Amino acid sequence: MSVIDLSRLPAPEAATLQDFETLLAEIRADFLAAMPDDRKADLEETLALESEPLTKLLEQSAYRIMIERQRFNDRSLRLMLAYAEDAELDHIGVTYYNASRLTLSNGEQERDDAYRRRLLLAFDGYSTAGSRQSYQYHALSASGDVLDADVTRVNAGVVTVTVLSRLGNGEASGALVDTVDAALSDETVRPLNDQVEAQAADIAEYEIRATLTVRNGPAKSVVVEAAREAAAQYAADRQLLGLPIVRDAVLAALWVESVELVELHSPTADIPRASHQAGYCRLIEVDHVD
Repeated sequence: MSVIDLSRLPAPEAATLQDFETLLAEIRADFLAAMPDDRKADLEETLALESEPLTKLLEQSAYRIMIERQRFNDRSLRLMLAYAEDAELDHIGVTYYNASRLTLSNGEQERDDAYRRRLLLAFDGYSTAGSRQSYQYHALSASGDVLDADVTRVNAGVVTVTVLSRLGNGEASGALVDTVDAALSDETVRPLNDQVEAQAADIAEYEIRATLTVRNGPAKSVVVEAAREAAAQYAADRQLLGLPIVRDAVLAALWVESVELVELHSPTADIPRASHQAGYCRLIEVDHVD
């Protein structure tokens, strides 16, 4: 789905870090400009000495201004969808997208990244022509337990929506499929000539098993744990419909700092996925050569 990737947008000016030395130079220049001409030379000599109380006062002022500016910039960023988190994201979602955060069946709140993704699809939900992204938005909004949804048309007038669950290995329960089906069958969502059929995604489980050769050092276990966490993050990022598991990408994830060689036992080849399929990594086993 062609959802905008907010991470690819250039950082706004508010994200620019403040430079202490530049700010200090500006304050010194303004301070000297405000002094009588007959005192400027003496003050310049005084400010050249780091130990002078006046120098320290200007440095402290520059530092406080830098901190306050950065704090203001951080607050400004949190008003943007790409950077908002927690309560700020909730307010943006409700105010501008008329979409509130969902609650999962286990009582947890929808995570920021999942909520942000739905918000990017929210305006497609107003479509009355049955667009793919409209169906996807309503499927994701049907329940907090829906991790992903894909929309295909097999026959004229028949829309198939594949549902990937957030729970377990991703296989959607019958109750979750029924919930999505009911949400998409509402006449305010689907065009009258569409027949919507919801189905559970096909789950293919796989394992990541590797042996690392690590440089000599006192913390080999730390390196192995970092590699395992990187592999786990890759597996989590790829647990979406239609995303293949790429063997070279698994190798790259395991190749963290201080790793000399990766012997990847599983997967032995790329694992392709169709749009109605998703992978689930059931085991990550990483050890090292002694």
